[in-house]
Amino acid sequence: MEEAKAFLKEDVLSHLEMLEARSRSLALQQQEGLLQQERLAELRETVEVLQVSRDQLRAKIATGRAARQLEEESDTDDEDEESLSPDEETLMAIMNARVINLQNMLQVHRLAGFDIKVARPGRAVCFTVYTAFEGIYLNTYCLDVDIKQIQISRHNIPPHIPVAELAEQYLRQDIPTFLSMLSRHLNAYVGRKYQIDQIKEHFGGSVLIENTLCGMLILEYSTCCKGVEHKFIVALEYRDVTRCMPTKVTVTFTGEGSIPVEKRQAQHCSLFQQTPAHTVLQMLKKKGHIIGKYTQQ
Repeated sequence: MEEAKAFLKEDVLSHLEMLEARSRSLALQQQEGLLQQERLAELRETVEVLQVSRDQLRAKIATGRAARQLEEESDTDDEDEESLSPDEETLMAIMNARVINLQNMLQVHRLAGFDIKVARPGRAVCFTVYTAFEGIYLNTYCLDVDIKQIQISRHNIPPHIPVAELAEQYLRQDIPTFLSMLSRHLNAYVGRKYQIDQIKEHFGGSVLIENTLCGMLILEYSTCCKGVEHKFIVALEYRDVTRCMPTKVTVTFTGEGSIPVEKRQAQHCSLFQQTPAHTVLQMLKKKGHIIGKYTQQ
């Protein structure tokens, strides 16, 4: 009897050990599966990042080649003028062909928000910079570049954008960098202006101060904490003109301080630092943090 019990006990223990081993094996398989899924997700993200980098690099290489070709052909034109006197119509056809070739090479750069077309056949090309904010296409800016002198002949870029300084620094040496820097300035400016326009449209009376460059914005709105109404004044400073988000946010309020109003003050300050101003006001309006006439506009 004792031997039977011992045998049974040993058999049960053996079975339990087998189940435990299977359990460990299954757990390891599940863990490996999760790790593989995480690794696969990481690899997919890496592939997406690399694809974006590849497209940007291709665009920059194509534009760089076009810029070098433009400079080489400009030098060749100078030499030809000294030694040759070709028929004007033939010369015009040659220049047009070169411009078309440049246009084809820069076609890929449309993905980066740029475009190029013939402005004056044989004399100039027109670079177009498209601007957008939060997926919404906004203004389009153009500048004509003399293909012989490699200099800007005319443009419709706002006067407070340092296009002349950017051209002097980058245009002859690196056209892709010039376009990229110009695009940063323009997109940041139209992004800031778009936010102000939206605030004026939906919260018109809340804008106290703004400037031409949209580098300073002061807002005012009323809020109620624990039955006490306070007036919040928000100052947004955009010291980095290549960004559409503020570099400094200050929120002050009228009336006596309290834990609830100070907590709300900190919350609003954090929101304005991380989120476009017009979106913050819309969020606060939905939460009931903004009271008074502005909620009706």
